[in-house]
Amino acid sequence: MLGSIIGENIGSRSEDYHSRIKRTDFELFDKGSQFTAAQAVSAAIFMARHHASKAEIKSYIVQNFHYDLGHAIEGIRPNYCFYCSCECSVPEAIMAFMDGSDYENTIRLAVSRGGDSDTQACIAGGY
Repeated sequence: MLGSIIGENIGSRSEDYHSRIKRTDFELFDKGSQFTAAQAVSAAIFMARHHASKAEIKSYIVQNFHYDLGHAIEGIRPNYCFYCSCECSVPEAIMAFMDGSDYENTIRLAVSRGGDSDTQACIAGGY
């Protein structure tokens, strides 16, 4: 969820999101999956604040962070369960944003899946 705050702050001040997002000196995260997740969320929020389309955001996230965003929420809901990890929460939150038609629908999609839905709804709502 901290990635949402980072994206909001960088998104309101930066002209060059790629160089700012790719920095590796955030002390709050190790250099593993938490760091990658925070970067992905921050980049997506920055891009959304600068009027990038959902397709552009999705393409950037897939190319730079290698998340599988190729399926819809409806396709993963039947077998989804609680996983408390960035690798499972962040891509699903991004998919809720991609599939959502507006803010309320995005939050509902994130929560309807179950699992770590409070975290996913916070991330999806940050876009």
